[in-house]
Amino acid sequence: MSVLLPLTTTIFAIPATLASLYFLLQCLLGRQPIAERGDASQGQSLAILMPAHNEVGVIEKTLPPLLEQLTPEDRLLVVADNCSDDTAGVARSHGVEVIERNDLAHVGKGYALAFGVAHLNASPPEALVCVDADCEVSDVRALADLAVALDRPVQGCYTLTASEGASAIEKLSVFAFFVKNCVRARALQRMGAPGSIAGTGFALPWRLHSFLQPSGSLVEDAELSAELMAKGEGVWFTESVRITSPSTKRKDAVLQQRTRWEAGRLRSMRSMVAAAMQAPRKDVPHLAAALDILVPPLALLLAVQTALLVPAFVSYQSLGAFYPFAWVILGLAAVAVGTLLCVGAAGQSYIRLHDFLAIPKYALGKMPIYFDVLRGKTSAWERSERSDG
Repeated sequence: MSVLLPLTTTIFAIPATLASLYFLLQCLLGRQPIAERGDASQGQSLAILMPAHNEVGVIEKTLPPLLEQLTPEDRLLVVADNCSDDTAGVARSHGVEVIERNDLAHVGKGYALAFGVAHLNASPPEALVCVDADCEVSDVRALADLAVALDRPVQGCYTLTASEGASAIEKLSVFAFFVKNCVRARALQRMGAPGSIAGTGFALPWRLHSFLQPSGSLVEDAELSAELMAKGEGVWFTESVRITSPSTKRKDAVLQQRTRWEAGRLRSMRSMVAAAMQAPRKDVPHLAAALDILVPPLALLLAVQTALLVPAFVSYQSLGAFYPFAWVILGLAAVAVGTLLCVGAAGQSYIRLHDFLAIPKYALGKMPIYFDVLRGKTSAWERSERSDG
């Protein structure tokens, strides 16, 4: 027993701390914006593909700003996916193209995207832009033009906006989203590594449309990123195009929305890393991208390090085992410094330091959901409730 506790703690602490150190490196590299390229093509024909499941409350606000950015030759296709409300009717009232999919045996955004792609294939555009029904996109044309110019997938900077009077839990969720989709995306870009699809606000040259396969996965975006990289079609990140969605006011929905994605990513991690390592190029940038898949989300990373602190401290105090304790302290320090760098990068627009007092409650609230998802209790896609504002 005197050997087992420190040995077991060390076995878990070493990979967790290495992930924390890589997280710190990403925070260092991603704390500043990236100078944008100016070589985008102009005037490419584009189609916006918008999957929508019971979005009657938000699609009314989303469609007009997008339509203002399009030319008469462009298309905006709404896939009303297994809707029990009037999403299709509201979309049609704005003059956009609408198709309806009703198949309760195959539920998930991946199925809706593939359904839309099959419809567009009869008269394909040069660029395909995928946008969720609750998103605002600053410049959909720039996103499409850049994808055609680079002939590769392009992901815009996708962040969430907290609701008015947001709780600390909601702010933490929005901040973690910013860290993953902006700070860590900048870091991969600076390392020359392929980026990741963030689920919405991405563009593909049409030749890559076949990658949008029917799927009910919880993490179709992460799996798509790995598959693209495996075929040498790495994702380019651009901060010049901003995509925003409202967060949710409900604490339980915040936790479920983020944890369902995070736990699904954990379950798929092995297959995604395997796909990433199949990339034609085996160089440092592609290794950096594969390592990014192995770094868990901020809240989980901190929760793991905190959980390891207890056995590490017991090993040190009772058994004199210094190294497990040192590994855990190093990991916690890396996460803390990296997080502070991200706070500096975000300014006070996302979070204030006193909001971090809610981290224990935030992390503990996620644990039951993690356990349910990892046991397969919640394996299907579900729509999360969003903010009313």
